[in-house]
Amino acid sequence: PDASSSLTTVLNARAGVLAASVPLAIDTPVRPTTGGVDDLWRASRLRLMGETSDRRVTQLYANHYVDLSDFAPHRFWPDAATSFDPPGQDAIEPIAERLRAIMGVFVNRFACALPVTGGKDSRLLAAALTPDAMRRMRHFFVYEINWSTGFDVTSAKAVAAHLGLPLDVKRVLSGDCAAELADLDLRVVRAQTALATGFAHPRLGKTVLQAMLVTPPCTLLLRGGAAELVHANKWPQPPRIPARVEAEFAFERLAGQSTTALRRTLGDDGFKRSWSRYNDWFHGLPQGAQARAPDVGHRELWLSGPFGTIFQAPRRHFYVNPFNDYRLMTETTRFDPKMRRRGVLLKSLLDHLSPGLAEVPYATQLRAKMQAA
Repeated sequence: PDASSSLTTVLNARAGVLAASVPLAIDTPVRPTTGGVDDLWRASRLRLMGETSDRRVTQLYANHYVDLSDFAPHRFWPDAATSFDPPGQDAIEPIAERLRAIMGVFVNRFACALPVTGGKDSRLLAAALTPDAMRRMRHFFVYEINWSTGFDVTSAKAVAAHLGLPLDVKRVLSGDCAAELADLDLRVVRAQTALATGFAHPRLGKTVLQAMLVTPPCTLLLRGGAAELVHANKWPQPPRIPARVEAEFAFERLAGQSTTALRRTLGDDGFKRSWSRYNDWFHGLPQGAQARAPDVGHRELWLSGPFGTIFQAPRRHFYVNPFNDYRLMTETTRFDPKMRRRGVLLKSLLDHLSPGLAEVPYATQLRAKMQAA
């Protein structure tokens, strides 16, 4: 099973191989799913529903295990007994306190780093730290790359001031970071990243790679990941949330594109393969889980897909998202997506963990305020 919703396990069932990446799952030259071998190095490609760069290899979905007697995958969460019935308001405290306990275990046992941004997820994780856990955290940091990330820095500094935690600003294009990167050959790093991610990310931009390369040394790099369920990131704004979730709606929410746009992105053959697999996946969900398909799909198909490998590939950081806990995910997903999308659940959790932190402006609010001025 994928314990972090980001460590992409791949399966070559015919060869009887489970591996961490596509190159490790094959012992003959790659057989591209689409295009030729040279195409693998040219650009990142959107691959959905277990598709990888090699036609013999599929990605194992999160929430599944493989029976080694026949190499068939089997779902273990959610199952028919998993309830997605709406919870009461007394569900806030158990979610908040469980997240606090999980953060404490990680920080007490490992050298951890937490990137603090101007967004929602890192704020929630930081709020869940006890004073003792804050002292034990090895690094709190934020990337400063350009004008846009300046809003993240301003918001992150305000969060740090509210919580009383030390914050290291990583100025990626200047100062010590520039000196650290001076002797690196980014072409080599880019090629290594392409291989490590199974060609999911063969052409990462220079600044993206540089930011990853100056991430502080640590055993565990803590990121938001499944915490995005708290604000229902795979759902549209409340007026556009349907009364009944159908497969096509959920497929579009997974990919972040309409089916028309997806046909252009994936091509007719790629779209047909992905849609057929998604339709089978959707109708294979337990009945109650279909109503929360955008949430389950985000955790099961998106976070654990090739996208997840991008964070640890350049420097081999062990990426963990502390919200990837089945009790947390189940209890959070039970809340109405309209209520989560409006930010009500996030604010309630922040109010419980660190009163007043919800009022600190987010980067998006700072940017909007400046643009309106």
